[in-house]
Amino acid sequence: MMMSYTNDYTEREDRDDSPMEALVDDPEQFDNEIGEESTDENSAASDDDDDQSTQYGQSKVTTTGNDHTSDTGTTTYRGFTPEETKAVHRLRLLMIVTLFGVAMILSILVWYFLKETEQSEFEDSFQAKGTKLVSGFRGDAFQKMQALDSLSTSLTNYAAVANLTWPLVTIQNSHEFLSPYLNLANAASLRIQPVVAARERAAWEAHTEMHQEWVERDWQTRIAEESTNGAQRHRLTEEIPPEDLVVSPYIKNYVGVDTSPSQWIPWWQYAPAIENRWFVNFNQLADAQFRRDTKAVLQQGKAVISSTETFVPGLDFQSLKDFTFMEQLLQAGGYGQYEPGEPIGYIHYPVFESLEVDDKKVVAIITVVVYWKTYFENILSEETNGIVCVVENDKQVFTYLISGGNAEFQGMQDLHDSSYDKYKIEAEYKSFQTNTQEFTARQYSGV
Repeated sequence: MMMSYTNDYTEREDRDDSPMEALVDDPEQFDNEIGEESTDENSAASDDDDDQSTQYGQSKVTTTGNDHTSDTGTTTYRGFTPEETKAVHRLRLLMIVTLFGVAMILSILVWYFLKETEQSEFEDSFQAKGTKLVSGFRGDAFQKMQALDSLSTSLTNYAAVANLTWPLVTIQNSHEFLSPYLNLANAASLRIQPVVAARERAAWEAHTEMHQEWVERDWQTRIAEESTNGAQRHRLTEEIPPEDLVVSPYIKNYVGVDTSPSQWIPWWQYAPAIENRWFVNFNQLADAQFRRDTKAVLQQGKAVISSTETFVPGLDFQSLKDFTFMEQLLQAGGYGQYEPGEPIGYIHYPVFESLEVDDKKVVAIITVVVYWKTYFENILSEETNGIVCVVENDKQVFTYLISGGNAEFQGMQDLHDSSYDKYKIEAEYKSFQTNTQEFTARQYSGV
């Protein structure tokens, strides 16, 4: 501690020309001065702070080291300079920006990681479910072909064992005979259509007039079975015109007796049996699409996947008959109410006169009605949603939305989102064949 101490009174004492007596003119003033001196001495003795300066008569204290100045009892604190304040603000801003940047980077990294994980999971899930759907589609199509090939062989054997000559073949107990194949094929309906040449027409019409009992017998058998197992379908007798409950004894078309020359392929026995019998003995060649689709069957002995048909009730006789009969067939097969405009397909399969390898004479055609949505139903688990299947051939295209075990028809056009094309999985129907028969098809593929 450094201290500088100066007393005016002492200086006055040291002066030789100022005797004590001269200064004590006023005793009261002298006593006051003595008191002040004593006070100053006590104050000087008690002051031990560093870096202090005390002066009698003009008291001034200066203290440094704590960023404040005290002058005669008043304390003033020194703040930051403008440059220092700006520096603090810049530092604070830099810290905020840095923290924000780090948070943003971490958020982006987390988002990217989660996005990549979800994308990978989506792709893996779609690949697994899409592959399962295609496998189910292939399996169902192949099973249909196996069922038809087996039925074709059974019909050839049935005629041979019963010593019957085509086309004059009517299966006894046809409901029991055809139902297992219908179930195996997972089809809406199945029918047998003999090929009748011009020279055989009279014999055929006589044969059908004598063997109509199978229609009523099959119908009653089916009703009895459904009553037993509790799965009885709706009976539509009140909706069927009386003329549709009678089997025609002659080959007919939409306008009456079919007078076309050369050859006929009449609709004969079928399953499931229904009360409506209007199409029994109807010449299938009267339908232009059937003629086109069965050309390869007749000429080459190959099975054919038909192009797609849709049924909508109209005001004309033909569309009304087609829609009514198809709706009743689908209901009888357990497919519920047919939605107008939904695609229906056909598989046409040849029946040969004998099982000899070199004998390719086609004596009948088996046709199964395929409700297209059944290809995609009951394959995927119930929690699966949003898989779009687009089915197309060289002339047609239609779309289904697969949700769990259900397939919902979307329309007769390609309605899939093209942004998902990279996830496409395809399957061609023409790649299937049975062990014993080749078959041709319009090319179908699924997206």
